Amino acid sequence: MDTSPVRQTSTEENQKAPRAYWFALGFISMGVTMVMIDATIVNVAIPQVTADLKLVPTDIQWINSIYALVFASLLISVGKLGDSIGRRLIFVMGVTIFVLASVIAATAQTGEVIIVGRALQGVGGAMMITSSLSLLNTMFRGKDRAIAFAIWGATVGTVAALGPLLGGFLTSSYSWRWAFLINVPIAIVSITGALLLAPESKDTVSKPGLDLPGVLLSAFGLGALIFGLIEGQNYGWWAPRGSDIAIGPFSWPVEAISPVPIAFALSLLALFLFIRVEASRASEEQVITLDLTLFKIRSFAWGNLIGLCIMFGEFGMILTLPIYLQNGLGYTALKAGVTTAFIMLGALIAAPASGKFTQARGPLAVVRTGLILEVIAMIGVGATYSADATQ
Repeated sequence: MDTSPVRQTSTEENQKAPRAYWFALGFISMGVTMVMIDATIVNVAIPQVTADLKLVPTDIQWINSIYALVFASLLISVGKLGDSIGRRLIFVMGVTIFVLASVIAATAQTGEVIIVGRALQGVGGAMMITSSLSLLNTMFRGKDRAIAFAIWGATVGTVAALGPLLGGFLTSSYSWRWAFLINVPIAIVSITGALLLAPESKDTVSKPGLDLPGVLLSAFGLGALIFGLIEGQNYGWWAPRGSDIAIGPFSWPVEAISPVPIAFALSLLALFLFIRVEASRASEEQVITLDLTLFKIRSFAWGNLIGLCIMFGEFGMILTLPIYLQNGLGYTALKAGVTTAFIMLGALIAAPASGKFTQARGPLAVVRTGLILEVIAMIGVGATYSADATQ
């Protein structure tokens, strides 16, 4: 995935993007909305899904877990694939896989089928997120690029907050199945617009080919890490608790050590080997999945670290708040959605202002201001909502 910072000439800084690219940005962002909506909408719909299909606790856990597990493990590898065979192609393929997976989940009659659908959604979601960022990076230059990424970010934040509201409305007024079927019209419009207006682009500088060891190690390392983070509360962070893990004929006995620290150890080993393999392949001028020299660029390294902190805070809250409001405070699905949707209001206000703020004061000032507001907001949410709060 090529989103690396590039040194631009004064001509490139002043280069204006064609009007068609701005319309393409809208269609691309529309596709990304499906990823963010489904990341939050399922949390609101889970109680209805459980009652309708008579799911067991294990099914419920994996409906939520498998999506994040597959999504995170494929981010690096599908991003590199887009650079090689075409970013627009990967985006369209991602939207197609995602909407087909949504139909599978919507028509499911068992928990196992929904889990399969959610896993495929993770594949499509990873393809869409990485390719959309790469497309924006190649379509826009200079100030237009800052505005384009601000619009993309505002879209992500807005629909992530809108997901619980939409999920609450659909599940309360119609059926939980519409929480998945809503993706069908969005996908059709997004694919059509992307094919007509977004230019195809590839990485013409790097060598063609596939870094199979890097792809496998990164996918396994990230997958094991996400598995450990998700399942630690269920299987125990060290001492085992809960039921055995059964995958076909294989079973992890509950009396042994929890599988979570094993997953963390395997993740650490795989990611260490990934770094060594990438460094070795780069020195031999072979195809690589991740250019490790990018982390020598301060803005790139710190930007990724700050982005990680923001994702942990903001999107962690967006994912968990609807569940807490319903299960902890007794809110209805619709009321929980309305409460969470107020996050959308802040994103709508900040989106147009951030682009102008960036041009006037620079990106560093925007990041610092945003982080300060993020901390204040998190403290406010923590102080406001509690199990003893008045509903």
